[in-house]
Amino acid sequence: MSLAAYLKLTDTNGPHWAEISDYDDDRQPDDIADELGHLDYLSYGDFPGFWHRAGHDDPRRWEYGNDLGDWQCLDDGHGGLDVQWVEAFAQLVLRRVESSPPGTSPIPGDLHCLIGATGGQWGVYGVGVLDPRALSVDAGRDLADLSVNRLELSLDPAWLDHDFRNLDARQPWLNAHEAEWAVEHLRAALDIWIPPTAVLRASLPPRPYAPVSGDAVYWPPAASGVRAEEGTLGPAVSYNDKFGNNVEGFITAGHVARPQGPNQVDLHDSAGSVLTAQVDRSRVPGGLGTQLGRYLNGAVDGALVSSGGSPVQGLGRAGAAGPKCAATRIGGAPPQHGQVVGYAKWLATGAYAWGNCYTIVGSGLTAFAGPGDSGAAVVAGQTVLGIVVGGAAAVPGCPTVLTYVQDIAQLRRALRCKLIP
Repeated sequence: MSLAAYLKLTDTNGPHWAEISDYDDDRQPDDIADELGHLDYLSYGDFPGFWHRAGHDDPRRWEYGNDLGDWQCLDDGHGGLDVQWVEAFAQLVLRRVESSPPGTSPIPGDLHCLIGATGGQWGVYGVGVLDPRALSVDAGRDLADLSVNRLELSLDPAWLDHDFRNLDARQPWLNAHEAEWAVEHLRAALDIWIPPTAVLRASLPPRPYAPVSGDAVYWPPAASGVRAEEGTLGPAVSYNDKFGNNVEGFITAGHVARPQGPNQVDLHDSAGSVLTAQVDRSRVPGGLGTQLGRYLNGAVDGALVSSGGSPVQGLGRAGAAGPKCAATRIGGAPPQHGQVVGYAKWLATGAYAWGNCYTIVGSGLTAFAGPGDSGAAVVAGQTVLGIVVGGAAAVPGCPTVLTYVQDIAQLRRALRCKLIP
């Protein structure tokens, strides 16, 4: 799925898609991820048009400067966001963050403490869209004027502390017009003009979930004598191995089945048996400073683990979900249920990066996933949305814990595999 496709699904309460003509006749019937991932829209209103350009994430010539005016054109004219402008804004912010690290140019004096609090980075962790109503913890807050999707900036809480104090309130997010200090200083430091309808969400740095005991995937295997990282097997897939043989296996997160040797993991089944399996393909993207903007579509945290010839059982076809869609994590510790609240075009720190991720919150604003759950499949009904790759812990005073689930469409393309339904 793409950000454009996510915006098309704003009016759904579950997995849903509208049939679109396959002009090239090159996709299998009912393959929702290929159907949606194949399309980019100029808008997501009633009259979508194809977006012809060199590459899905390549900025156009007129995007390179901040000459898109003051970003007043985010409305598509049909009551939603214009995906072309959202994509352009996301690329602009990423370019500013990546090409102008702190220390390369003068910054306002009152930002020095902020840079210290964020570990010498800008603390701008992502751009996407968000349904802010789902994350509101203030029952008295007026949400009537909020649309389902709002442009979202994911920021270290240090950016919002000043505005939290001025408002005498601490929320998971602030409207741009409420966050006067943050908006002014983002513009001064990074030359970013924040649209007045945007939402600034407080977030701790997104990180892969740390290892814990008792989960299904252990890398490297015990025979290596090295302490293992742990994760969870994701959905079943088929793919061609390095010899060209079609084999079956599973997707898991790349950071728990890493590309460097040994290319094996220990799998622990429910009966306690241990099987050493082959890692046939693995990718772990770099973070900010690795020219992430040039390979954003390839920023995949995924690996293919062979079943060793054992039969596998699928979880369903590739799916897509809109805001408030119910989601379930397969495997790991409870709770395992939550809902989709957003879709991030990118999420990154100096060490990690992911492209095209659902943002999911657990029931009651609890954690949807945690340590040891990386790689776990996330489904909506009988369809697969993606795998858990990481999350952001709750900001003090804001009880929201968010999980990031990388889109199955991006994983399948990058890892060259096919879901087993």
